Amino acid sequence: MKINPFAILGEDNTEIERKVDEITVYLGDSEQESGLLYQKSLKYAEYVKAEQLAGSRRRELDKKLKNKANTPKIGIKYKYSLPTYNINALAKDIELVQSEFHTELSDAEVIKLNALRQDNELDEITKKVNLQANFKYLYDSAKTLIESNIKPSKPIQELLENHLLNEWVKNGRKLHESTDTCNFCGNSLPSDLWEKLDAHFDKESEDLEQKIIALMTNVTKEISLLSDDVGIEVSDLYSEYKDHFEQEKIKLKNAVRAYRVNLETIKKYLQEKKEDIFSNKVMIPLVDVTVNIITISQNINNIIDLNNHKTTTLNKEQEKAKKKLVLNDVSTFLKEIKYDDELKTIETLKKAVTASNNKVQEITDEIKSKEDEKSLLLTQLHDETKGADKVNQYLNNFFGHEGLKLEATEEANGRAFKFEVKRGNQLAKNLSEGECSLVAFCYFMAKLEDSETQDKKLIIYIDDPISSLDSNHIFFIYSLIETLIAKPIGQNENGKNIFIYDQLFISTHNLDFLKYLKRMSKPSKTEGFEQFLISSKNTGSSIEIMPKYLRNYITEFNYLFSEIYICSDETNKVTHYNSFYNFGNNLRKFLEAFLFFKYPFSQNESTDHNLRVQKFFADELGAEPLVQRIVNEFSHLSGQFDRSVEPIDHAEISRLAQFVLKKLQYNDEDQFNCLKESIT
Repeated sequence: MKINPFAILGEDNTEIERKVDEITVYLGDSEQESGLLYQKSLKYAEYVKAEQLAGSRRRELDKKLKNKANTPKIGIKYKYSLPTYNINALAKDIELVQSEFHTELSDAEVIKLNALRQDNELDEITKKVNLQANFKYLYDSAKTLIESNIKPSKPIQELLENHLLNEWVKNGRKLHESTDTCNFCGNSLPSDLWEKLDAHFDKESEDLEQKIIALMTNVTKEISLLSDDVGIEVSDLYSEYKDHFEQEKIKLKNAVRAYRVNLETIKKYLQEKKEDIFSNKVMIPLVDVTVNIITISQNINNIIDLNNHKTTTLNKEQEKAKKKLVLNDVSTFLKEIKYDDELKTIETLKKAVTASNNKVQEITDEIKSKEDEKSLLLTQLHDETKGADKVNQYLNNFFGHEGLKLEATEEANGRAFKFEVKRGNQLAKNLSEGECSLVAFCYFMAKLEDSETQDKKLIIYIDDPISSLDSNHIFFIYSLIETLIAKPIGQNENGKNIFIYDQLFISTHNLDFLKYLKRMSKPSKTEGFEQFLISSKNTGSSIEIMPKYLRNYITEFNYLFSEIYICSDETNKVTHYNSFYNFGNNLRKFLEAFLFFKYPFSQNESTDHNLRVQKFFADELGAEPLVQRIVNEFSHLSGQFDRSVEPIDHAEISRLAQFVLKKLQYNDEDQFNCLKESIT
């Protein structure tokens, strides 16, 4: 039979052990705050802190970006009514904003684009501006008439010198054509008056006057036809053209006003010429504003055409406007949160994380190198034969089993060993179950001292090590566990025991072994000591706290005695109500066990318990029926359901418990005292 080997530290290797110790010190202990391991823990803490800081800064930035993208009401998605917009879409827009092709929008452009977004589709404007201006013709005609110089054939000097008098006479002449008397003074008119007047007011002057009057009529008509109302409201146009349209309307109003002033000036000069037709007049130069009127009118008509055309492209232009506004909004947002500075800060923090991680890795690599070096040195100290000797020591010294032993045999490659189980000098075959258990347990105990477990806090689990062993072997296994594992190895500065293990678990189904384990050295309950019981269930099993009778007593018999003893004192009914409630069952089971050993044989096995009760209480008048009633009624409800709704009689139970205990004491006082001692 062959078993995998293990090695314990060899002997007479002082130099190697010194080097191992040096490496151990150099590696140190993080809990003891020494060596490389402590340095690694410090650097790792720095790494974690740097990573948390970088991650926190990145998460803060991502949160701002996420909120900007789709926070209800204020996020870009809702602000611009976008069907889908998230942090990924924002990231793409940030790339566009940071490209060389992006240009910032002015405040005026933002207002204009926002207005375009609000536009609704408008009806076509059918009106056009059509202002006809005849300034050149009117001006040139007026200039010709005003600057015409005519003289009467025989002028009347007084009339020439006074144009008002001249006008008055001319008008009076028309009023006196059919009379010989003056309509003003009533005197007779001179006979040569008409000849003189006809010579003064000749046909040439009259023709000129008629031309002036006709031209003044045309000028007046031109003035009446002038209007600066184009008949189009600003609300009829899209927002893009409203400002331009308003500007052109103002220009048109000013131009029409200037034209009207020119026409009024022409009319005024014509009137002056008409009133003083024989005087030499000069027409002042006037700027021709009609060219400007025509240009402005054309501009307004162009705006109308563009506005009408925009109806067909409105949706596309609104989408473009929305995209420009989104990018402008993103650009403004990046400036507000100092996006570039944040990225630089995060990048700096990432570099710190990388540097910390590299340092941790450097120390980790050095630790690995030192541990490998230590392992190599330990392999030089390994001595597999010592492992076999340790197993044999336990087999011989603790169990006195000299027939079985382990030998370390070298494999063919000269670098590996195997343990062989031998009986004498021969390979052991057909080992009994008990022998297998002994060898396996000794192997396990010896392996706790191998090179792999040296200086380590162990978690040890020993599962039922006494299977198929007699009582002597059970005690020796307990002794081995107590001596090599359970017994404290010292105390700390606080006076608390120090154990070789970190955690120790022992499981068994053997009550004898459990009895020994109760004596075993163990931590206090506050330090983590506890006892459990694995209970079988219909669907599996569960781990529960060990019942009191198993924790405090070795057998159930002791527990049942303690329950009867508790009920003997009626004052315990408050604190131990369950004991009184279960008294019938507990008394029955106790008497069954006790009386079986007192009266092991009965002629009638079917009624042996009742016969034993009768026999034990025979010398006490009326005792046996009372015991039978309590035992049967209080342990069964069959046919007595009404009793289950009535409170139990504590006094009666206490009296019976006292009676049973008194009878036990009377029957065998030594046994009674021992039972009493086991529960107190």
